[in-house]
Amino acid sequence: MLLLPLALAALVSQQPETMSLLKAPLYPPPVPRAERARLEDEAAQARSDIAHDPADVDAIIRLARAQRDLGHVGDSLETLTRALEAKNDAPLIHLERGRGFIIIRKFDVAEKEFRKAVESLPEAHCDIAFSAYLLADYKQANDEYGKCSEPGLFGYLAAKRAGAAAAAMPALPDDKNARAPIKLPGSLTSKGAKEESSVYRTYVNAVDRLIANDKVGARELLKPVVEKQEDRWMEPIYVAVEADYARIAPPGKHKKKK
Repeated sequence: MLLLPLALAALVSQQPETMSLLKAPLYPPPVPRAERARLEDEAAQARSDIAHDPADVDAIIRLARAQRDLGHVGDSLETLTRALEAKNDAPLIHLERGRGFIIIRKFDVAEKEFRKAVESLPEAHCDIAFSAYLLADYKQANDEYGKCSEPGLFGYLAAKRAGAAAAAMPALPDDKNARAPIKLPGSLTSKGAKEESSVYRTYVNAVDRLIANDKVGARELLKPVVEKQEDRWMEPIYVAVEADYARIAPPGKHKKKK
């Protein structure tokens, strides 16, 4: 009899990791038990390595990524921020911190972090491009994707939205309508074409409508993704969907997750 009250108390006490662009609370998504155990072991080992050498950048990144993949984005950002405060000003830490800011919807702050890393890490051009894309600065996004080794789907869409000549659309990533390992910009590689109902295909179709100034049609495509797949809020494709939907959603019409 006590199990239900305890479960409800745990749910009520859980704090959101951030707020969506539609002002809805976003909580850590579910992680399969085996994956959770692996990530917790990885975090424990990284903490041990940091205890032996607080300047171990590899261990700091491993800990931050394990925390992030467990859904604890705030803890991940705190790990990286503490490292920077300890004068560990490694470009990889700035890059990883910027990616955390993307997840909590602070795109302008993320872009500043990426620029601190780009001189030493050319891959940061991909991240600068994605942050510019999310900020709807498609010209800058297109320019930066031109310096990115793997522009992928967002590079293609940035070119289209900037009015530039776009290459052929890349094959869309596999989408099994479930939470996949987080793949940040520059790592969107194809696993083959997928059915029309994938989030990626839906988003491409919505962008085509936005380019044609059909906001109603775009909204009808994006709304179900935002409302029914909120557990995917940490994935870049969901962040992009949410960013576009937030710009065209009627005020107060978003159905918040209970």
